[in-house]
Amino acid sequence: MKNIRRLIGITILSMVLLAGGIKSFAAETAPAAAATENPGDKVFSGKITSTISYTFDNTNNKGLLTISGTGKMNNLFKKLNEKKAPGQVKKRAFQQYAKDVKKLVIEEGITYVGNGYFAYLNNLTTVQINGKKGKVELGNSSFLQCKKLKKVSLKGVSKIGYGCFARCTKLKDIDLEFCDGLKSLGNYAFYQCKAARRFEFPTSMKSVGYACFYQCGNVKEFIFGGKLNKCGEFAFYKAGSKKKHSYISYPGKVPAKLKKEAKRGNLTIKSQ
Repeated sequence: MKNIRRLIGITILSMVLLAGGIKSFAAETAPAAAATENPGDKVFSGKITSTISYTFDNTNNKGLLTISGTGKMNNLFKKLNEKKAPGQVKKRAFQQYAKDVKKLVIEEGITYVGNGYFAYLNNLTTVQINGKKGKVELGNSSFLQCKKLKKVSLKGVSKIGYGCFARCTKLKDIDLEFCDGLKSLGNYAFYQCKAARRFEFPTSMKSVGYACFYQCGNVKEFIFGGKLNKCGEFAFYKAGSKKKHSYISYPGKVPAKLKKEAKRGNLTIKSQ
């Protein structure tokens, strides 16, 4: 008798399911699955730290990553190890969208961009930093080897770290117009930025690190608004063009160290 009742119950349940009276688990979750089928037309957000967030807008393949909040971003590594770095950067909060990032905007309030945080973004073309005067530091290798990066605007940046834009071989437009608190460039900061043509630095600039512009190769002019306290060894090595006249424009008396490094870089010096 029990077996007959069980058989009748199973038959009735099957009829109800077929009639659409009760949704199966698959039917309940199907709409959610469909909603994630097209991540290319979505806006996503998440946390980097407790006070810093990201928003990624890929509507119509926009590829816009925006960083907002207050304070310092975290480092992805302490010291660059190029064998380990590609794996280390996968720890960043937005990593699942990294291959689709085309433009980066860092809003006012961020005071430090972590070591390696935006390195190896292979489709990034534009970086816009909207910081307060002298309040933003860029960490080591922050934008290392972003192969398609063409334009950066560095408003409010006071320090550019070791290898920050190293091997960004297509970086041509470097806007330092609102960077009047910039004080120092780290070692290898613009290493092998072969598309770069012009650098104009504010009066606040005091230090250029070791091999800073090493093998840029095509820079036509470096213009300094103020006097340097430090010029690292090989700072301008092969930075200027051999085919076209390249020079350093410098105010007042030119330090002997700068003269030596300019010569190594195929650069002549013009006094302002």
